[in-house]
Amino acid sequence: MNDTNDDTPDTTSEDTSGVPMDQITLRKRIREQFQRGVPAVQAFKVLKTLYGSIISQRTLQKWYKRFKSGNLSVEDDSRSGRPKQTDLRVANKVGNLVFRCEWPDCGSEYSHKGRLKRHMMVHMNVKPYRCEWPGCDYASIENYELEYHKAIHTGIKKYVCHWPECDRKFARPEHLRLHTLWHNNDKKYRCPW
Repeated sequence: MNDTNDDTPDTTSEDTSGVPMDQITLRKRIREQFQRGVPAVQAFKVLKTLYGSIISQRTLQKWYKRFKSGNLSVEDDSRSGRPKQTDLRVANKVGNLVFRCEWPDCGSEYSHKGRLKRHMMVHMNVKPYRCEWPGCDYASIENYELEYHKAIHTGIKKYVCHWPECDRKFARPEHLRLHTLWHNNDKKYRCPW
């Protein structure tokens, strides 16, 4: 910690040059601000300026409340009976924050938490979107996939080719896209023989 009276945290003890801080380091920075008597609103502005969107005001308020109660530990409290919730955001090889799958032998990384949630549904074989057609047991992770599937039962093909004198229709947009490539004679996969 520096000995000056300004409201900026000491950045010399750890490297913050473009590499995202881990959660423990961020909590130490919050604790430093608290111990120096910096009000939470001002500490949030300082840390937000220095470290960007890695911190929310709600998180800072939670840690300030904890420190005011006399608990200056930056470690998570243990939870009895519940699995420990961890922040799945980690820094990847180039220093960007990503959400990493913690499934054994996986380690896939996603830029959005929602994509990680969808990925976890694949691991757990959870398919919440089910076809209601009598006798059909199709289920999907994504609602749009279920909508495409319904075209099998209804025959509705809403993706129409607008090429002159072509009346082809498709149930899936990617099929229309491939068909359009055929019209344009756009064949990017050519045999080298």
